[in-house]
Amino acid sequence: MQLTDFTQYTGSCFNGEPASCACACPFALDVRGFAEKCEKGRWNAAWKALKTAVVFPAVVAALCPAPCREHCQRAALGGAIDIPGLEKAAIRFARKKAEGYNVPPHEQTIAVGGAGACGLSAALNLALKKYVVTVFDQLPGWGGSLRDDPRFPEFEEDFKLQFSAVKEGFCNFVFGKAVTEADLMPFDAVYFATGEGGFRLEGDKY
Repeated sequence: MQLTDFTQYTGSCFNGEPASCACACPFALDVRGFAEKCEKGRWNAAWKALKTAVVFPAVVAALCPAPCREHCQRAALGGAIDIPGLEKAAIRFARKKAEGYNVPPHEQTIAVGGAGACGLSAALNLALKKYVVTVFDQLPGWGGSLRDDPRFPEFEEDFKLQFSAVKEGFCNFVFGKAVTEADLMPFDAVYFATGEGGFRLEGDKY
């Protein structure tokens, strides 16, 4: 293949334009930057970039259908880059450490209905920013529908790692209880993440 033929596939990826693979990513991961870190063996930096984008790297690496591969500029030149494989490598080789933010605490309290991946993501981000968060779920523990996945022990380790950066008292969990309107009244804001078949409370406050 001539060089001019090659550049028609890679020009949009290397000349400062948004990479097509990153545009296809539902988490807006900087796929190009992530892949470059992996290529250089900078596993800690690669894992941190992945964690920043997806919140729970192990969960996403296992479950994401990888739409980025269908939009890879290299797909027409022998095969797309295996981003899921790079994600798994970063998770395996990085020295993983969850970090919080050096910000003052907020007075507002927030309730999160549902302790699946979506609810946990919201709770984690809010708690790291020093909001006091309470997560309600009628199941006996976190994970939501992921609790039925045979890889759940791996996912739970990811949850524990990320929440280890939350300062004590900023994220509380109430499991085994269906949340009611009375439970939510004391909070300044409420976020529902109950998934399919969840519930909705009526009223202006919600």
